[in-house]
Amino acid sequence: MSEKIPPSGAHLPALDGLRGTVLIVLACHFIPAWKPESFASAVLFHLKDMGWVSVDIFFVLSGYLITGILLDTKGRPAYFKNFYVRRALRIFPLFYGVLIAGTLLGRFTAPLFPGEQGAAGEHWLYLWSYNVNLAVAVKHNWLTAVGPFATGHLWSLAVEEQFYLLWPVLVFACSRRGLVRLCVGIIALAVVSRGVLLAMGRYDAIYVLTPCRADTLAVGALLAVAAREDGGLSRWVKPAVWIGGGSALILVALAFTSDGLPGMSPRNGTYGHLLATLANAGVLIVAIERPAGLIGRSARSRFLRFFGKYSYGLYVFHALLHPLMNRALNRFGIGTESDAPVAQLAVAFVLKFGLSVVIAAASFHLFEQPFLRLKSRFESKEPRAPREVAPAFLEAAK
Repeated sequence: MSEKIPPSGAHLPALDGLRGTVLIVLACHFIPAWKPESFASAVLFHLKDMGWVSVDIFFVLSGYLITGILLDTKGRPAYFKNFYVRRALRIFPLFYGVLIAGTLLGRFTAPLFPGEQGAAGEHWLYLWSYNVNLAVAVKHNWLTAVGPFATGHLWSLAVEEQFYLLWPVLVFACSRRGLVRLCVGIIALAVVSRGVLLAMGRYDAIYVLTPCRADTLAVGALLAVAAREDGGLSRWVKPAVWIGGGSALILVALAFTSDGLPGMSPRNGTYGHLLATLANAGVLIVAIERPAGLIGRSARSRFLRFFGKYSYGLYVFHALLHPLMNRALNRFGIGTESDAPVAQLAVAFVLKFGLSVVIAAASFHLFEQPFLRLKSRFESKEPRAPREVAPAFLEAAK
């Protein structure tokens, strides 16, 4: 049975836990690529190769949570103001705080990293305007450094910010039925967009552009609409198990073929991203509707919920620090490349992972929390009686 709608601002543990899958992203970035020489190492290699699938769960979550918030506040006073201010309070302080600190620190460390000021220089406008994904597609540049810091991973935050900017207007303008039609159209547009760019050989653009990844957000939005219909998401559990589970099995099978399943590949330009969307949507439904199952229990575990709490900071900080940490570790004789001894790679992983967690937690409690407390000033005070459907008004991107 679905959980009752919690009060405004409440958390659903299962979704906090799903955010904890950011650990997969960290592992894929911190573990260097290697040439498999045994069955076990080949298994790990192919699983790492498809680590990009874990990023899609955040797009599905955003589509689900943001659409739910907008549907539940539609027609109430200050609909646009409350949404945009609350989103800004959640994401802007950390994002721009990191860019400012990174740029200033980059100036002091510039002599140590000659020629690595590109992202702070000619591509600064893409970075500071939440358009890193456009820089990747248009400039063929992953904005690898602000001084010594990597920034290419911020493409996914750009996708979400572009979604936050436009989606409230579209939800406001559409009826429930119109919103469903819009989502179906967006899914079709994403498939067509990927097909066009695939024919051009633009795998990087397929991977990062919002129109090409919008089907993941739209599927999450459809789940939010379904959660507010009679029966909620409980009606979709069996399809989620069969369709989502089947999609996941196909993805794993593809990952173990000779071509593998890297993020930027012809397979993803055709069916890879769609399969990942279906698999992650299935995980979301099952995590909510089957709390006693393996996925539900895992999503509600303290372990994943802990990392889910700091997922935003972990994602932002881990890749920023990665190249800097590699240089520092190398200077102390600790190898970070695939040809280094396993013991050294293990030490490097633990240090990079630990530092990322410490900085993300410190940032959340010491820097982000004062801004987050202001969000209570921009929420609807209208009471809402609970009903037996999937959670409707949840805090997104905690």
